[in-house]
Amino acid sequence: MSSLPQPFEPNCPICQIHNELDTHPSIVEYDELWVLRRAPDTKNLPGYLYLEPRGHYCSWIELNNHLISYGQWVAKATQYIQTHHSPRKIYTISIAEAVPHIHIHLIPHYGGEIKGVGYIEKALG
Repeated sequence: MSSLPQPFEPNCPICQIHNELDTHPSIVEYDELWVLRRAPDTKNLPGYLYLEPRGHYCSWIELNNHLISYGQWVAKATQYIQTHHSPRKIYTISIAEAVPHIHIHLIPHYGGEIKGVGYIEKALG
């Protein structure tokens, strides 16, 4: 597909993965603006995905053109999770503290006693 849009941060782990879009095993789908990829197996949570803008952006304010297609990508990501994993709910959250490249966590919830923030904390851990 097209080359990686700027800005690119060589020390950013997300940008490094985006530099391998056609070969990285975690990539589910991408276009010129967005990348949808699986969370590492260490999360031990089937269906856990990340939605990431292509290019290194640290703030939602910087995502001008990306925001037009953001809703479509969230819908596509949640449909993918629902189709392949059938969770009870899908939590979405954006923190971008550990890695300052804006991204969304799409965390499937399959039921159980832990809910809400407690479940998200466990999934992020």
